[in-house]
Amino acid sequence: MGFLIPLFQRLLIWIVTKILLALGLSFVTYTGITLSLNSLKNYVATSINNIPADVFSLLMMAGFGQAVGIIFGAFAFKVAMESATKLTAGIMKKI
Repeated sequence: MGFLIPLFQRLLIWIVTKILLALGLSFVTYTGITLSLNSLKNYVATSINNIPADVFSLLMMAGFGQAVGIIFGAFAFKVAMESATKLTAGIMKKI
């Protein structure tokens, strides 16, 4: 019975380190993607604001704003899924 306590202790330390590693990598990935998406959104917004008002109105009536939102949402989803897949594969490989 005395050998179970060190075994559980090592198992608990291993699980906690894996969870902290996963959370840290997720935070870094999320922060990097958020910064890059925000800068890309700002670039698109300033480019759109520089076109004439009539063309801007036509683009907005045609649904350009929704299309850009869908594209950015799809990009964010793709990056999140890729990072989660790589993170899961990295953790499972080490087990």
